[in-house]
Amino acid sequence: MVMSILPDGPWSVLEGRYDDRPMFVRLNTGARTVSKSAELTHRLGIAVPFQSSSEEGLPTSSESTVLVSIEETLCESLRAGTEVVLTLVITTSGMREFVFYCAMPAHVSSAVASVRQRFPSYEIQVVEESDPDWTVFDQFAGE
Repeated sequence: MVMSILPDGPWSVLEGRYDDRPMFVRLNTGARTVSKSAELTHRLGIAVPFQSSSEEGLPTSSESTVLVSIEETLCESLRAGTEVVLTLVITTSGMREFVFYCAMPAHVSSAVASVRQRFPSYEIQVVEESDPDWTVFDQFAGE
């Protein structure tokens, strides 16, 4: 079964602390409707370390603007070749991580390479793992 529309919201914002620093998490609560589906079994963690941050490890306002552009570009690039849903955006300790779940991670390398090319001054890090139980999402969604 191929899903035609994957949820992009509604979103909730969670606040907490990580390593004694503030942490903000945007949670795609709409993703609960497709969590643990047989198609979306791979988790992509895409981390972007900040070039400049506050003492508390949060991005400056100018860097926040760039991070929004990186997020939009990641979403566009990844959705071009597979079923993918952005589930979490975690900001803490000098970095922002985007957590996606997808069906076919085969084109991830080329999609991320195109984003790296567009934002060459940023070190975009990627981890892809099998996660059919959506364990990372559940940590934040309280499932």
